[in-house]
Amino acid sequence: MQDIYYTYLPRDQGQGVNLVEGKDVFFEDSGLGAFLRYSSYNGEIISALAHQLVKSETIKKILFVRTPSTGGWIEQLEFGNAVDVDREYYFDQRQRASKISSQANFNRRQHFELTMQNKIQSGLAYDLIVIDGYHDYHVSLKDFELCFNCLAQDGILLSHDCAPASPEMAEPIFKPGAWCGCTYASLITYAASNPEIALTIFDTDTGIGIARRHCSKLRTNWLRNPKRPDAGIQSEFLSLVSASEFKKAYTYFRANASALADFKSIWSKS
Repeated sequence: MQDIYYTYLPRDQGQGVNLVEGKDVFFEDSGLGAFLRYSSYNGEIISALAHQLVKSETIKKILFVRTPSTGGWIEQLEFGNAVDVDREYYFDQRQRASKISSQANFNRRQHFELTMQNKIQSGLAYDLIVIDGYHDYHVSLKDFELCFNCLAQDGILLSHDCAPASPEMAEPIFKPGAWCGCTYASLITYAASNPEIALTIFDTDTGIGIARRHCSKLRTNWLRNPKRPDAGIQSEFLSLVSASEFKKAYTYFRANASALADFKSIWSKS
């Protein structure tokens, strides 16, 4: 995912950001301010968070999920012998053949789903799952279902592209260039149908989704137990998604993000 910013927000391209006074108390208190001043690019921020988790928590087994056109930054994540890392890469039939043919390590979608089901049935559990999948609503929803069922009781899931920066980036159908699709809607929908999930969204670059169980013992200075979503607002959002009214759903998400998830934004609208 290339570095794309809100059109209505001043961003310091590629060089991190200056946090907005009065808006960044959470990020400064949590220590995330240092990450954000280094870079406003989600891939780098998630990488920094993953390394911090491995260093400070009992993270011993990690799963990475990506496609040929998403998650290239995942290839830069290395942890040496500190943890056991699995990589499950898939391609969707709608992705360009040129992208697929050049990536020998990517399996067909059906193979990915079967492999994940086998992991679930065997009781395999990951302490950390990092995912940047194909951003179609239904594909992302299935990705979250499969991944969360492979997540350890105290595990954490980090997802790329969970707060698209513009309506154009949140279009439900793939288009070349910067495309986040409806992954944000899939994560909110999945969390809504599984009340045990605690959902936080960092509004950085194109957004970072963070999911874990409310009962999780994993606590860091940048991740606290979030409030639960507003039931009425959640229901209205889900009705828009169910009707495939994704343009309206995105507008509603942006207007009500703090009631739909534990939403932490570093930006202020002008």
